[in-house]
Amino acid sequence: MMKRKMGAIMMLVFLLVSFFSLQAQNTRFDQQVQTAKSYYDQKRYYTAIQSYKEIETMLRPQDRYYYAVCLAEEAKSNATYSNVYFAEKLRQLQLASKNGHTKAMSWLAELFVEGKYSPQNNTEALQLLSNACASNNPKAMYLNASYLNEGRITKRDSVQAYSWMQRAAEKNFPEALLELGNWHYQGKGAAKDLKKAEYYWKMAGEAGLTDGMYNYAYLLLTTKNEVGNGIKQLNHASNLGHVPSRYMLGTIYTQ
Repeated sequence: MMKRKMGAIMMLVFLLVSFFSLQAQNTRFDQQVQTAKSYYDQKRYYTAIQSYKEIETMLRPQDRYYYAVCLAEEAKSNATYSNVYFAEKLRQLQLASKNGHTKAMSWLAELFVEGKYSPQNNTEALQLLSNACASNNPKAMYLNASYLNEGRITKRDSVQAYSWMQRAAEKNFPEALLELGNWHYQGKGAAKDLKKAEYYWKMAGEAGLTDGMYNYAYLLLTTKNEVGNGIKQLNHASNLGHVPSRYMLGTIYTQ
């Protein structure tokens, strides 16, 4: 009887020690992830990479996505190790995608279509986009629409392309708003409609895209004679570093 009690006590002690050990391990991991993410937020990408490396086997999908961003950014400024960084970025995106991270899926699909840093694989890209679109990822919707409109990786379908681009725009995805404005202005991919072009370009500008501000300003100046509002848009874009806006402002002020 005593042996049974002692055995039960020992088991309880073992379970408690294991529990608190696991809790301490999780706390350390969370602290390391927060440290790596802090370096990411500060754009200290090399330091963030070293931090992520230390806990790589335990990373969650969202951590792998941030790790991939750091690798991509560091590759731009470190030509010596760029191939190594790109290979690891691809691996991290694949691991994150397998665990349902839709941003990783969209990015990976784009890489597969471009075939620049990974073998071109349109079949895999389509599957990734399909999965990400099913989870309502706006960038996936935007990419799907763009590829459908171009007929780049599948048969061209302007109707489906417009539908997907609208869905991305409804989620206020800036690039989708800009592209819908472009389509309506050019009459390619959608019916030519300057009012809709103006609406979508205005929305793209409000979402922070300087190209949207510039295009909206162009319409205001050339079709509506709203000089004051047009210059306001150009000034905003110019202050954000948009070179064409600065050029147009220079042209206006020298007339």
